[in-house]
Amino acid sequence: MTTSLDSSSTPRETLSNAVADVKTTVGDVAHSITDAFNRSKTTAVEQLDAGRAAVTDYTRANPLRTIGVAALAGIALGVLFFRR
Repeated sequence: MTTSLDSSSTPRETLSNAVADVKTTVGDVAHSITDAFNRSKTTAVEQLDAGRAAVTDYTRANPLRTIGVAALAGIALGVLFFRR
């Protein structure tokens, strides 16, 4: 903050300068937060795309194994959820 306590400025001017400094600081912080969020969002999307591509490649390379794993997972979930 660049507000100075100059004896020639009125309390109103001092307050006005302080408010302007706070607005600038808040704007800078909001901009920084927005940038950080956008970088995180971009990284997350890239990682999800890479994971999706890896799963797709594996499924295409091993279709029977994928079907077997899905069937076993379905049976296991069925047993867990419909147990009496």
